[in-house]
Amino acid sequence: MQRALGLSAAGTVGVIIAVVPYHAFLTTWAGYVFGSPLVWKSWKEIVLGLAIIGLLAASAMPRTRYRAAFMRVLRQPLTCVIFAYAALHLVLAAVYRNPTGSTLAGLMTNLRFLAILLTAQWLVAVFPVGSARLQRFATKATLVSGVVLAVLGIAQVFVLSPDFLAQFGYNKNTTIAPFITVDQNMGALRAFATMRGPNTLGMFFLLPLAMLGVLITRKRHIRLAVPAMALCIFALYLTGSRSAWLGALVTLVALLLGLSGKKRTIQLARRFGAPLVIALIGLAVLAESVPSIRLALFHSSPGDSSLTEGSTDKHGEATLNGAKDALAHPLGRGPGEAGPASFYSPDGARIAENYYVQVAQEVGLFGLILFMAILYLVGRRLWRVASAKNASMLALGLFASFWGIAVINLLLHGWADDPNALVWWGLAGLAILADNTVHDHKTAA
Repeated sequence: MQRALGLSAAGTVGVIIAVVPYHAFLTTWAGYVFGSPLVWKSWKEIVLGLAIIGLLAASAMPRTRYRAAFMRVLRQPLTCVIFAYAALHLVLAAVYRNPTGSTLAGLMTNLRFLAILLTAQWLVAVFPVGSARLQRFATKATLVSGVVLAVLGIAQVFVLSPDFLAQFGYNKNTTIAPFITVDQNMGALRAFATMRGPNTLGMFFLLPLAMLGVLITRKRHIRLAVPAMALCIFALYLTGSRSAWLGALVTLVALLLGLSGKKRTIQLARRFGAPLVIALIGLAVLAESVPSIRLALFHSSPGDSSLTEGSTDKHGEATLNGAKDALAHPLGRGPGEAGPASFYSPDGARIAENYYVQVAQEVGLFGLILFMAILYLVGRRLWRVASAKNASMLALGLFASFWGIAVINLLLHGWADDPNALVWWGLAGLAILADNTVHDHKTAA
């Protein structure tokens, strides 16, 4: 019985990681055909909840291995900080008594990726060998999703008609816009495939790109890895997501650090750093006179009064206003009162275009400190597994993309996007505990 519950939970986590990249498309279509879109959107939280219940039931049974595994995960400093962060959310939700819809949306958005992280670690602790199979499956599924989304994104820009997705229920005013452009220019369509938007698609590519980079560096599966990487890079460019481009650059630097070590990375930075900076400055100068560069880098048209007029200025203003709001409410406004979840609030949405500011707006400065502590603990453990001899492709990919996504979250509400959050944190849970657990299990055997 215990084994059946554990294996069911493992299968559930695998299904979430494999299917959630297509979540926005599938739920929009299902809501359009069958109605009740909110129910369809909640499938991943329901499934994850069932997995957690199954593991709790297994751990409550007599055999000590399950309880020992449960206690091992429970006693981690990371788990303690996550529980404190979750408790703060619940306390503020009870104290402020904000509208139920936005509160529930905020709780799910802020805590579900931490829940899948702990669930995945729990699975590794209970099934050290079996979870290795789950890790391999989830890793392959993520790589496949990267290629599939890249192909769909390229087709969206060059092959399909702009309103192709309208037949599946896409609608700008009610669900998701069937097409997205740069600065309302129909000649500059942006790829977003089955994600909610171009920025979320661009963010998703960071992990597959980092893992493909590891394969190519190690000269493994070159015939598959090179064309797959080329597709992902081209699709990343077609998203027009400047935050994802910057995140990809940071990911590349972190990957070099993980693969080559600190000394070699510094040597490469000295050799290529100055030319790269000069090239970026040159592009910024050319943007004044070359419309295509101006549109790509600044999302600005020649008729605009300045390079930053439009979305660039709005991003900066939104972040500044969000920071002022967070400082004016140091204890926070409560879960769901900022970020995408606040669209459910009757008081209106508060979009800071910065995930860290969003956290401070919702759960205050203390909540932001707890969240930064979670990131620090996860980042430190990723570095530990990535810097080990013969580190896995997944460990190195997670370590590198961690830093790229950290930068993206300075410019967007990155972790509020469920496909990106659930895939990345689910894989992180499988990776950061796996190596030591498998080693301990074999030693004990």
